[in-house]
Amino acid sequence: MVTLQEQQWQFDEITGLPTEAYFAELLDQTWVACEGEPFVIVAFDLRGFGRFVEQYGEKTAQECVRRTTQTVESMIPKPGCRMSRYGPGRFLVMLPGFDADEGRILVRHLERSIADLELSLSLTVQLVSGSVYDGVSGRDLLNRAVSLLDARSN
Repeated sequence: MVTLQEQQWQFDEITGLPTEAYFAELLDQTWVACEGEPFVIVAFDLRGFGRFVEQYGEKTAQECVRRTTQTVESMIPKPGCRMSRYGPGRFLVMLPGFDADEGRILVRHLERSIADLELSLSLTVQLVSGSVYDGVSGRDLLNRAVSLLDARSN
C-alpha cells in the first residue's frame, strides 16, 4: 500500500502527474523494457509562466497547468507513454517506441493544441530521440532534452 507521503513524492498535487524524481524512475523502467526500440523525450516549457502567475494569480495558473496537462495527456497515443510536470511551467513526455519523425509529428499537434487553449503563453519545445543502440540511456536523453530546453528558454 502506498502511503500519503509516498504518493506526494510520486505525484504532483495539481496535475496528478508523476513528479520529476518519480518520472526518472519510470523512465529507467521503461527504457529497460523498450529493449532497444526507438525512444523520444519531449521537454516543453510554457514560456513566461512566472509572469503569468504574477499577472493572473496562483489559482488561474494552476488551472492553466491542469488544462495543459489534460490536453497533452489526451494526445499521447501509445501505452507506456508518460507525462510529467518538471517544474512550475515545464513538462516532459516520454514516448517509447516513437522515432524522431513520429515525435516531431506529435510535437506539431501538441503545439497547435496548446495554442488553441489561448493561455497567453508561448511554448518552447525540445525533442530528443535515441535508443540503446546509440550508446545512450534514458537518463542521457532526459538530461539532454532538459539542457537543450534550458538553452532555448533563456
